[in-house]
Amino acid sequence: MRKLQSILLILIFSLILVACGDRKVTITFETNGGTAVPAKEVSQLKAFEEPVTTRTGHTFKGWFREDSFETLFDFEEGASRNMKLYAKWEINSYTVTLKLNNGEDDVLITDVYNSIFTLPTPTRTGYRFIGWYQNDNLTEEFTQNRIPGENKTLYARWSVNSYKVTFIDEDGNETVRNVEHGKALTNIPLLPEKEGYVASWSITDFSNITSDLVVEAVYTIKTYEVVFKDVEGIVYETITVDHNSSLSPLDPQPTKSGYTFVGYSEDLTTFKVTENTEITVLFSPITYTVTFRGHDGIELATRTVIENGAAIAPTPPEVEGYEFTGWDKDFSNVTSNLEVNALYTKKTYSLVLDANGGLFQNNEEEKVYTYEVFAQMLNPETPTRLGYTFKEWRTVNNTVYTFGPSNTMPVNGLVLKAEWQTINYAITYSGLNTATHSNPNIYTIETPTITLSNPTSRVGYTFVGWFDSEMGGNQVTTIPVGSTGSKTIYARWKTNVYTITYENVENGVHDNPTTYTIATPVTLEPAVREGYTFVGWFDQPVVGNTPVTTVAGPGNKTLYARYLPIQYTITYENTEGVLNSNRTTYTIEDTFDLVSLQNRTHHTFVGWFDSLEDGNQVTSITAGTTGDLTLYARWQIRQYTIKFVIDGEEVKELSVDAFTDLTADDVPLIPEKNHYDQVAPSWDEDPVGHSVTGNYTFTAVYVANIYTITFETNDGSSIEQVSGAYNTQVPYIVEPTKEGYSFGGWYSDELLQVPYVFSVFNENITLYAKWDAISYNIIYSNIENDEHSNPTTYTVENTPYVLLDATREGYDFVGWFTGLNSGTQVTEISGTGNRTLYARW
Repeated sequence: MRKLQSILLILIFSLILVACGDRKVTITFETNGGTAVPAKEVSQLKAFEEPVTTRTGHTFKGWFREDSFETLFDFEEGASRNMKLYAKWEINSYTVTLKLNNGEDDVLITDVYNSIFTLPTPTRTGYRFIGWYQNDNLTEEFTQNRIPGENKTLYARWSVNSYKVTFIDEDGNETVRNVEHGKALTNIPLLPEKEGYVASWSITDFSNITSDLVVEAVYTIKTYEVVFKDVEGIVYETITVDHNSSLSPLDPQPTKSGYTFVGYSEDLTTFKVTENTEITVLFSPITYTVTFRGHDGIELATRTVIENGAAIAPTPPEVEGYEFTGWDKDFSNVTSNLEVNALYTKKTYSLVLDANGGLFQNNEEEKVYTYEVFAQMLNPETPTRLGYTFKEWRTVNNTVYTFGPSNTMPVNGLVLKAEWQTINYAITYSGLNTATHSNPNIYTIETPTITLSNPTSRVGYTFVGWFDSEMGGNQVTTIPVGSTGSKTIYARWKTNVYTITYENVENGVHDNPTTYTIATPVTLEPAVREGYTFVGWFDQPVVGNTPVTTVAGPGNKTLYARYLPIQYTITYENTEGVLNSNRTTYTIEDTFDLVSLQNRTHHTFVGWFDSLEDGNQVTSITAGTTGDLTLYARWQIRQYTIKFVIDGEEVKELSVDAFTDLTADDVPLIPEKNHYDQVAPSWDEDPVGHSVTGNYTFTAVYVANIYTITFETNDGSSIEQVSGAYNTQVPYIVEPTKEGYSFGGWYSDELLQVPYVFSVFNENITLYAKWDAISYNIIYSNIENDEHSNPTTYTVENTPYVLLDATREGYDFVGWFTGLNSGTQVTEISGTGNRTLYARW
């Protein structure tokens, strides 16, 4: 018994050791359309490497424990049992960029992988569209109609159009040139020349060819200008004629004043025009004689002039005292022989009288009288001059000239200047009292400017100046040169006044006078200055302790004010619970900033104010401030920011005082959202009634709709419907089976026109299975050259098929059998699968 117990203990211990060993589990992988991943044997509950699978046009989202993709597998935690993992995929969207290469903007086509799309056929003026290519050097054509598994750029390929330009000459001969669209044609055929004509093509602009053209030769006859003019360049007529034309004489015949018409420079009866031509009209002149005579009848010159021409007059001789005025006859249009006499008139000269500083009547400085030469001159007006008497007239040679009956106007006229003599004036000085002076007592208008000197001094007085009246009037400092008339000048005096200057007054005020005289002493008043106590007036800025109370005696005085600043108190209110380190006294001379108090819980210190409510903020005490002050600390309840976020976007922000309870009016409505409307959206925390004690963000929460895909297999094997949240990956769907058919895919319509590509859940939908009948082979054996009309293939859709007999010369057909010498007889084809039938004879 004891031996049996020992054996059992050994067995149990062995089993425990085995159980505690390294257990292995097997993991299989369902890639759901991705590249295959082999099964893995891994240690239980130990991390193992995540396998990699890829799927064209899809993004791998992870390995999941269920085919409904609810729980993401953690490879770091490992597996506790054998299990199957399912790959989740998200179908990708890709963009096909179409570069049109025709000057238009690129076209972008974006859709999910493998969806059908149609490539457009663009247009381009002057080009033919060839197709779409995958590379910019246009060597790889793109012919697919489904979105590829990558972003792709396609390039339009074009073929430029070529046009034919046909040139047709006068004889109908054609010359053809070929040119590409938009290019210039440069090798234009030359036209044969034709005498007397200008050759050209019917089209002249070949710089931008955009179509086929027909161009014809055009010949235009040349024209020339014929001008008829005489040797002096006078044009009588201008005409335009064609090449090789004849000319006719002008009608009417040309005429020219003073000339007789003779003919033309060319013989017009035979002349032909082959270029621009000038024909000279020829004339012969008619002449007359013109004789010119001077002042005394003497002949001056003789001129020969053509009829209607003008004679050139000689220069007439000068006659003293007379002026040439012209000729007695007109000789600008001579039509006969003429005698022409010179005409003269007496000249007029001026008597010019210069007042020489004086004036004539009407304030004229110069007087002018006009006389004919040798006429008698009358006595002129005598001028006047301030400060002078008139003496006599003098010539430019400074000789005395006296007017009388024998005086006549000389040739070239006469200029005279007035001679003057100065007048003496007296100067009288008054108001000198005991003073004396050294100024002159007489002067004339020509005396240089007299500067008046001051008289001798008077005790107690200051000489003010000389004036032109005893009281008032104008001060006189000089008697300028040019002054006239006798003058009386008055000395004027004033009593001496002394100044009192007050220093160090600053902005204080006082009523003391600033001047005084020896007879008027001043008793000083104290100065008043805001913020200070007045000490007194002193005769020194700093030294000396005895103030000055009275100003007397001669001389200017300077006095200095002395002050002491007043000390004021500062009282601080509404500071409970916080420490205040600000000063409590100041003077008018102090400047300092006020210290801010520490913030209270949920309250912020705003500043110091001069009243408990309202009032003005006080940040510092500045020099110049006076008076006792009371300052009030002012506090502001703190504000916090409340934000509302919907779909990652902030839709509302509130600034709210602390301890405020949010109300429904504060909360924005959460808008409905497509694919998230089965469950009403809500906030992650109810904002209504939330008491604000800090910044906070409320976030809207949406619950995705659950959509179901139902499968109609159309008589195939049953497929259970699947459901999933919006925008989550649809799991791999096992293909149904149907005997005799191959599965052709799922379609979203009963008519099986629209194929369905699995991606994500986005709607409730029923999918319809498409089936393609399988074609099976029938092999007929042991028939050699015998004939039969049975088909070699069949499907379940054209069965049962009754087999026809075969024929063989010399034999009777027994039937078709499943074996050559054994098997069962087959009279019709039905069911599925490839068949081999043996003819039996």
